[in-house]
Amino acid sequence: METAKTGFKKGTVVKGSDLKKCILCKILPVNMCMRKFQYQIGMNVDTKSFDLSGECEYGLHFSLIQDVLYGLNYGTQLAVVKISDNEDVCGEDFGISFT
Repeated sequence: METAKTGFKKGTVVKGSDLKKCILCKILPVNMCMRKFQYQIGMNVDTKSFDLSGECEYGLHFSLIQDVLYGLNYGTQLAVVKISDNEDVCGEDFGISFT
């Protein structure tokens, strides 16, 4: 089933290189901590195993710029996200996440 917000089918895995033409972003609270992960300016590397179950418990989540409004309840800070070409990216109901 294709998700209305991302255009990706839930559970579909693509490479970061497939998102080169997309503007990716994330909304964060002022303290830049979300789901027990402390984000920082610069490269962020997830400390948990990638979760393809669709439960959104693990993985670093972000969205396409046109879907950013769906994340406004998470905070007030807008982060632009860049993904390495070789990273796996998974479609979710409310965004996309990567390993």
